[in-house]
Amino acid sequence: REAFQRAALAHPQVRWQFRHNDKLLLSLPAQDHVERVARLFDIDPATMAVCRQAHGPMTIHAFLQRPTEASHAADRQYFYVNARPIRDRMLAHAMRSVYADLLHSDRQPRFALFINIESDRVDVNVHPAKAEVRFRESQAVYQAVVQACRQSLASGQVGAASPSGYATGMATSVATGVTPVGPGQPVVTSANPMRPYPSQSALGLVSPGPGSAASLSSSVWRVNAPAASFSAFDAAMQSGVAADADHPLGFALAQLHGIFILAQNAQGLILVDMHAAHERIVYERLKAMPSGSMQQLLEPLALQASALELETLQTQQGLLNDLGFSLSVLSDQSMAVRGLPVLLAQAQVEPLVRQTLAELAQHGLSSLMEEKRNALLATMACHGAVRANRRLSIPEMNALLRDMERTERADQCNHGRPTWVQLDLQTLDRFFLRGQ
Repeated sequence: REAFQRAALAHPQVRWQFRHNDKLLLSLPAQDHVERVARLFDIDPATMAVCRQAHGPMTIHAFLQRPTEASHAADRQYFYVNARPIRDRMLAHAMRSVYADLLHSDRQPRFALFINIESDRVDVNVHPAKAEVRFRESQAVYQAVVQACRQSLASGQVGAASPSGYATGMATSVATGVTPVGPGQPVVTSANPMRPYPSQSALGLVSPGPGSAASLSSSVWRVNAPAASFSAFDAAMQSGVAADADHPLGFALAQLHGIFILAQNAQGLILVDMHAAHERIVYERLKAMPSGSMQQLLEPLALQASALELETLQTQQGLLNDLGFSLSVLSDQSMAVRGLPVLLAQAQVEPLVRQTLAELAQHGLSSLMEEKRNALLATMACHGAVRANRRLSIPEMNALLRDMERTERADQCNHGRPTWVQLDLQTLDRFFLRGQ
């Protein structure tokens, strides 16, 4: 059956039937590629991101399950080169990088990756069963796959709002000052119905200056000036229109137990986990900050180096500098480490340097560096995001919704948990047996 599914995925224009002992087990009509993938993956086509990009002599066509829909089974992950099913560790590594910081716990996404490439750029005779291939420019293939698939998943952000310009814009959110709860004004919470919310500063995220490493580890919060009344919300409520194409998450109605934001949009009711949503927003902003800041070691560290490590150091010197490393060749068997990236200055030097050089030699970039840096930034974002039991004003809640609409991958927090859910009017009607 697995061989049948692999073949059927590659040729959706062909009608397929799977029989065993004269019993028809599966019948697939000739159909659209998206429909074929959804049928064999047993998922809703709406939960897939479809990617099709050309990169020079290569075309990448991928069907990617949304991270929030991933399951615990890793049994439906397929790779094809020129319509031939293959196994490839480099491509598997690329897809792990694509879904990094998007999956919750040990969940695994379903995907089908199709690469069409000129025949002289791939060797199909490296395995007796033709199950493996060798790309002539594996680093270029790796980078193209990661870039194309990440862009495809990012484009499916909340409300399908356009992410263009946000990652580099680093615009400060339209957050407002917090109105503290005064004495004698108890606020109901899930833990203590008479305990007031703790006081906390506003949501404004300060963009540190380029190269300011200290600003990454310091507090990123500041108190903004009081905001004007949120006239867009009032106008929307009065006109009966909860949201438009520019505001797919609608406008805030209230806060629930200091944890969730209730908002109204054109489809019905939106529930937002405010900590998870703000954590993703802060995380993406931190990732967009310059990463090349370097911390010099007090004394250079000499390490024995292989010929491949020395060659990689020399050919990838510019990229190493961009990553924040200061490395140099001492002899034909050794190298010197003079500086490390600021965010990873406390890491063990030798394993970090060797693994980074190994990644650069294999892929032309260091996913190890990116993973370590992103893990640190995720921790910073988690501690910096708005906490539960924090009372937000209506303007602050709406500012958070607007930031979600502009942020890539805002459907999930850094740990892969969903940040919002939609309850449409039909669902709400069923709750109350309306129209039945």
